[in-house]
Amino acid sequence: MSGLWCAVVTLVGLAISGVGTVGIATTTHTPSHYAASPSRTVNEIMTYIGYPLLNGFSATYWWRDHVSSHHMMPNVHGADNDFDFLPAFAVTTADLEGSTGWLRTYYQKWQAYVLPPALVLMGANLQRCGWQDLVAVLRNPAKRRRQDWLDFTALICHYGLLIGVPCLFFPISHVLVFYFARMAMVSLGVFVLLVPPHFPMETPVMEKAEALSMGHCALQTTVTVNYNGGWFIHAMAAGMDYQIEHHLFPEMSHIYYPLMSPLVAEYCAANGLQYRTMKLSEALRKSYDVFKYLKPLGVNPAHL
Repeated sequence: MSGLWCAVVTLVGLAISGVGTVGIATTTHTPSHYAASPSRTVNEIMTYIGYPLLNGFSATYWWRDHVSSHHMMPNVHGADNDFDFLPAFAVTTADLEGSTGWLRTYYQKWQAYVLPPALVLMGANLQRCGWQDLVAVLRNPAKRRRQDWLDFTALICHYGLLIGVPCLFFPISHVLVFYFARMAMVSLGVFVLLVPPHFPMETPVMEKAEALSMGHCALQTTVTVNYNGGWFIHAMAAGMDYQIEHHLFPEMSHIYYPLMSPLVAEYCAANGLQYRTMKLSEALRKSYDVFKYLKPLGVNPAHL
């Protein structure tokens, strides 16, 4: 009986830890855009705590890859790394055209079946990308800054806090299983909350020249949709569900997005811009379908 209760307590603790960590990750998204506080320092401290320290995600990589790159050129082929899953997965027809042999067959017939179990590795892959980027920057005296060393220190402390300290009380095998199980839950949460706004076929991937010709507001609204998943998803998303508002006003705190939404929708309607909201289940299904059918490059009016 004690063994059963131990298993139950472990599973409950894992669920609470996983959901809580997802909430930390999404909430940290706001200070990473310097939108949680008027103080730049406070925003950066919150980001270092939420991303590298508690999640093991590099803060400086996030600033470089997401804040600077994704927000400037969302869904732009070759500029937005959020769509670069090669060689594991193809997302666009251009990815497919660049492949041959068994890899091309895999993209066409099998990758959609590989995706669901692979989702549990998204968090680990984000950690890997962060480390790869950070180490490259730290090895380059011309690029490294104080923020990169702070990021490195917080990442080291992450492993000490979430692996080292628990090892003082539990076997390392148990600690590592719990750590990676929690990361698997975070991966699923990140997919559910972050992928739907930009992956459905209605949110095209385009070449840089086409994106630049559209203008900022047209680009952001064309490649983005909002989603509605109910009160719990809204609480967990921390503004991700109002992705159009976020992309137009990333410097605004997510707590204001529900109030801004009617005004943004009215502005879009008056200026011929897209403003679309999907049910979360629909947005997830359509995001998954992209891995079956792949996105063509360019805006297709039939999909808008």
